[in-house]
Parts: sequence; structure tokens; C-alpha cells
Amino acid sequence: MRTYRLYLHNEKGRIFSPAIIITAKDDEDAIAQAKAHRGRFDTELWEMSRLVVKFSRKDETLTSAADIAPVRSTDGLFQVEPTS
Repeated sequence: MRTYRLYLHNEKGRIFSPAIIITAKDDEDAIAQAKAHRGRFDTELWEMSRLVVKFSRKDETLTSAADIAPVRSTDGLFQVEPTS
């Protein structure tokens, strides 16, 4: 089992509560559990330092982390690169 964190964002895009801890067997299971919590908030699902998915409250869509921006690791540090 893997541990994920779900962050809820207010209208200004700021995290407004402690993370919701989700324990799941894989990303697909974690995403299914996260959908139950998103309600009227934008949310982000993370596994450690890896963004798994973002949910939008406005249009009820989810954005894969791969669609947001590739992340490259150099010596254990993560750098977000612009998408092309």
C-alpha cells in the first residue's frame, strides 16, 4: 500500500486545511478515493514529492500530472520545466 496526500484549495488557490491522507494500492485507486473528497474545491493529489493529478471544481475535470509539466530530478532536487 502507498500513501498519498490530497490538498484542498480555496477560491484563491491556497491550501486551507491539513492534507487528507489516502492509502491506496496504486494511482488509480488513490484517484478514485480522492474524487470522493473534492466537492466544491480544486484539489491536488500527491505521492511524496510527485504530483499525481489535479482536479478542477469548476468543470469537474482532472488533469494528469504529465499534462501539467514534466519534472526532472537532478541530485534529488526536482525542477519543473515548461511544457512545450
